Amino acid sequence: MCIKKTLLGTACCLGLILTGSAFGDTVSYQITLNTSSVSGTTGYIDFGLDPGSLGALGVTAQITGFTGGTLSTNTTTTGTTTGTNLYYIDGDVFTTPANAPILLSGSNMLTLVNEDSNNELTQALKFAASSSFFLTLSGPGVSLLGDASGTSGTTFVLDFLNDAQTAYLLSSDPTGSTASLWATSVFNIDDTGVVTSVANPGPAGGPSLEVNTVTPEPSTWMLLGGGLLVCAIWRGRRIVPRRQFS
Repeated sequence: MCIKKTLLGTACCLGLILTGSAFGDTVSYQITLNTSSVSGTTGYIDFGLDPGSLGALGVTAQITGFTGGTLSTNTTTTGTTTGTNLYYIDGDVFTTPANAPILLSGSNMLTLVNEDSNNELTQALKFAASSSFFLTLSGPGVSLLGDASGTSGTTFVLDFLNDAQTAYLLSSDPTGSTASLWATSVFNIDDTGVVTSVANPGPAGGPSLEVNTVTPEPSTWMLLGGGLLVCAIWRGRRIVPRRQFS
């Protein structure tokens, strides 16, 4: 009887761990940028979530709580316009609630999924002195333990562009090149699911204008803890011997 209960408890542990691996982990960042150098001017904020070409596991990027900057159509380029909102989308990009236009706000949730080769939102903004938002990466392709089994990773890129979309703002190429454009930050999710973030140098190679604060939500560890708790409960149950009658 004791052996059966021990085996059942172990099976529960393994089942919970395997389920956690299938669903992947969740990692959240609070991203804050110093945009004072372009405050009052019009340009673009751009988000991209792109899988590798060899078969990346599913990754979802969700952007919430955006502050800093107002929507604008006062630009020299054209795009999809809804009221005062000028934006471009490509690939699997949507907002919640579903009836909201594709835009950034403090109440909408912007979602990008790495199902297409390119998944991108480019939003026209009049910049404020600073901008901030929360970025959450989740899915089978995200693993804090590095046990995902993809053959390619996924990259999330954040960048700012000038009004003519001819140069990036607030950043510079860390190699020192002045010929290429560069994002303010790059989040790499490798084929094992491990997430690393790089905040690139500011203009002219100065300090980065971006601060990324990570708040991991390790669903795998939570499930593992639940499995261990089940094991402990099963092992802790007392087996009361049957009463002997003479």
